[in-house]
Amino acid sequence: ANFLSQLAATPNPLAGVTETTAAAGGALELLLGAAGGLAEPFVAPATTLASRLGQGRSAALKALALAVDVRAALPALDALMEAGDPHVFAAASELTGSLAGSLTPELFREQGAQLSELVLAGLRGVESFAARGADPLPLLAHWTAAFNAVALKCQARQLAALFARVVQWTRQGARGSLRLTIALSVLNGLLETLGSLAVPLTGEVLEPLLETLSHSPSDHEPLSASKLSKRSSRPRDLGLLRLCLSTLIRVFEHDRALFVDALKFDRLIEAFVGLLDDPSTAQPLSEQHLFPAVRGLLENSPTPGLIAAAFRLVLRKAGVADPKTRLLAAQLALSLIQGLREAALSAQTEILAHVQGLLEDETLEVALVAKNLVKELEAISGDNLEEMLEEMHQNADD
Repeated sequence: ANFLSQLAATPNPLAGVTETTAAAGGALELLLGAAGGLAEPFVAPATTLASRLGQGRSAALKALALAVDVRAALPALDALMEAGDPHVFAAASELTGSLAGSLTPELFREQGAQLSELVLAGLRGVESFAARGADPLPLLAHWTAAFNAVALKCQARQLAALFARVVQWTRQGARGSLRLTIALSVLNGLLETLGSLAVPLTGEVLEPLLETLSHSPSDHEPLSASKLSKRSSRPRDLGLLRLCLSTLIRVFEHDRALFVDALKFDRLIEAFVGLLDDPSTAQPLSEQHLFPAVRGLLENSPTPGLIAAAFRLVLRKAGVADPKTRLLAAQLALSLIQGLREAALSAQTEILAHVQGLLEDETLEVALVAKNLVKELEAISGDNLEEMLEEMHQNADD
C-alpha cells in the first residue's frame, strides 16, 4: 500500500511509455487478485494509480472491485471523488460501477444502500469541479455510467427512491442549471439503459423541465415588468434546452403506459410551440431537437383530438408579425405531416383553415413551405386540396 501510494504520488510516472503502462496495469491487476479480501488498504492508492494507466485502467479497477468489500471501499472512494483530480474522479466513478456490477442480488440487498450513498456523493464532486471553472460534462458522463450500473441492480421501488434523492439534491443550492443538467443526464442514461421502465421517473423532473422550456422562474414567484424584460432578453442556455428536448424525445420513444396524459400533453405542446416566439433560440434547435420532440409528443397523443389542437396552436404562430416565427411554424407543420402521415389527417380541417394565409404570405420562403405542405397532405389523403381551398376561399368571400 505504501509503495502504491508513493508511485501514485510521483508526477507522471508512466507518461508516454505504453509498454510500461500496460505492464504496471497487469502487475496491479495480479497484486489485487492475490490480495483477496485484504485489498482495503489499497483502494485509495490503487485507484489513484489506475487513473493514470490509460488502457490498463479498466482491468485494474475490475480486479480491485473483485478484491474489496463495498462497505470497506466507501470511505476511500468518497474522499477520492472530492479530491479535485478529474482523472481520479473518473477512476473512482468507474470503480463504483464495477463494484455494483460485481455484486450478486443478495449482496446488493445488503450493500446497495451504501453504494447508493457513494453514487450520490459523486454529485458533490461534479459540482465542485464546475465551481472551479472546469467543464463538468465529461465528469458527469463518468458519474452517470456509475449511477446506471447501480440502477441496473435496483428493484423498481429502490430505483425510484434513488432517483428522487438525485432530484431533491438538484432543487437545492444556487447552481440550478447545472443540477438540472445532472438530473436530466441521469434520466437520459436510465432511459437508454432501462427503456420504458425509466419513463415514470420523468415525473420527478417534469416541472423544472417545463420551466426551462418556457423560460419561467423556478421559484414560481410573480415577476415585475422590469424583471420580465430582463428575463426575456437574457440569452437562453441552448445546451440545457437541447438536453431537455432530447430527454423528452427518449421519453416519448419509450412511453408504453401513457405517461403523457391529456394534461401533460397540453403543457408540453404549449412549451414547445412557445419556443417559436424566439427564432434565435428555436432555429438552431429545430431540425434535431424541437421538431422531433413535437412529433414524438403527437405520436403519443392520448386522443386524435389533441393532434388537431396541436396543429391549431402551431399554425396560429404562422399568423404572427415576425416572418422568422411564421417560417418556423410552417416548417414545423410540414415536418409533423411528413412524420405523422395518416395520423395527421385528423387535423386536416384545422390545417386547411390556416394554410390559405400561408400560401399568400409576403415572405416567399413561407409560401413555398405552405405549398409543399399542401402537396404532402394531398399525397397522404388522396384529396384534391386545391379545389377544397378554393371553395373555402369563395365561401369566406361570400
